[in-house]
Amino acid sequence: MTVVQLHANTREFAAHVARNLHDGPLQDVFATMLRLDALTHRVPPDVANELAKLSLLQQRIIRRMREVGKGGDGLDVDRSPCELVAAVVGDSSIALGFAPHCIVDPRFDAVEDPALVGDVVLTVREALSNVARHAQATSVELRIAVTSTAIRLSVADDGVGLSPRARRGSGLDNLDLRAERNGGWCAFGSNATGGTTVDWQVPLVVSGSDTPRAPGRASSASSRRVSTASR
Repeated sequence: MTVVQLHANTREFAAHVARNLHDGPLQDVFATMLRLDALTHRVPPDVANELAKLSLLQQRIIRRMREVGKGGDGLDVDRSPCELVAAVVGDSSIALGFAPHCIVDPRFDAVEDPALVGDVVLTVREALSNVARHAQATSVELRIAVTSTAIRLSVADDGVGLSPRARRGSGLDNLDLRAERNGGWCAFGSNATGGTTVDWQVPLVVSGSDTPRAPGRASSASSRRVSTASR
């Protein structure tokens, strides 16, 4: 197969995915959003407020699914890394029923590899989604730390612990995959509250230049750079 044929096949597959998203899941999500909007006029104010939050979340899902259908990752390219994390945490708060306690190292904004930033942000989303689905937690602590050699993410909840069903789910597999393809690792374990802690780490290399540029994606530490300007 030639490079031209490969590119043509890739474009055709992307178009196929976009059509399927539009004709299937997107229509279902849109219909759900309209139903939620209609229900807000028939329920008490406190319930209507929660339904309005769900409707807003549906709008964001539609926007992200359209972006994914075009070959993106559903993340807003105009936001900084820390702003992307804040947006994901805000969305996750709806499903959790409370706002996670977050400590995000401001040096995360200095990471200039968009693919790596995307994997960190999507890992945050997946980890918080797992808590909402399985943990029955009442609190979550999220930490992102950046050093000269690594980005480390931890998500700790006070829920019921990691169930066998959750261990077999694709969510944890996705966390492993995103770490491994960046040359890092992911670990799951119990914490002092009886809940679960997810530890996720990937390597970084600090450039000597004030305005470094990260090369293309690779699985080695040398492919991950952070600007020294904000250290």
